[in-house]
Amino acid sequence: PVVINEIHYNGLDNSLRSDFVELFNFSSSAADIGGWRLSGGIDHIFPAGTVMPAGGYLVIAEDPATVQAVWGVTALGPYGKSLSSDGETIRLRDAADQIVAEVAYGSGFPWPCAANGEGASAELVNPFLDPAKGSSWRSSVMTTDELSGETASPGAQNRQFELNPPPNIEEVARQPLHPTAGAPITVTARLADSDGIADAQLSYQIVAPGNFIPARLPLPIVNRNIDTSQPRPANPDFEDPANWTVMAMSDDGT
Repeated sequence: PVVINEIHYNGLDNSLRSDFVELFNFSSSAADIGGWRLSGGIDHIFPAGTVMPAGGYLVIAEDPATVQAVWGVTALGPYGKSLSSDGETIRLRDAADQIVAEVAYGSGFPWPCAANGEGASAELVNPFLDPAKGSSWRSSVMTTDELSGETASPGAQNRQFELNPPPNIEEVARQPLHPTAGAPITVTARLADSDGIADAQLSYQIVAPGNFIPARLPLPIVNRNIDTSQPRPANPDFEDPANWTVMAMSDDGT
């Protein structure tokens, strides 16, 4: 019932020791984790008497004072070693040294890209999802007052939490990589969902060289300056159904 729920491993300012790992107890009873430890990328032993209440969170920080100053959250620590921005394995072990939870996060797709240097953390969308899959994680959402600062949710419900999360979509691939005119193209993907998957659809565009439709529009230039503190606006043409062709995907093993 205790999972690794949030990882903040590479903030905006490398001089700010803001890295942390958050645990979540999603059971209906308290969890005594005294004598448990974190291993792998970081080292930390939980002192005797450490109890997580039902639905409770516990933050373990590289520097607890920084987490308190930035987010106003009390954290355990400091932990030993450090989280790598290139990816790391974090293991939660019980008093018998058995692995209770394990995450081997990455720094690129399908893992949350904004968690690597853009001030966001990687958040588990739902504790029932497989934490080994990058698609079970998302970058923490920024609010208006955090557009240029650290954004995370230590000690609280993840901003990306979803009660009924969408399916995991991974290993999306196409063959051939460089098709010639008239050549058939096969697109495959690996899908998983605890509720099962009834059907899947592929949306694609025919794009002339140099005429792709961007998902977001450029920021406006005002007085010869670009205000990078605001997000790029969504491009309505990208979501326009008229610009997409939809086909049913098959699960026939081929």
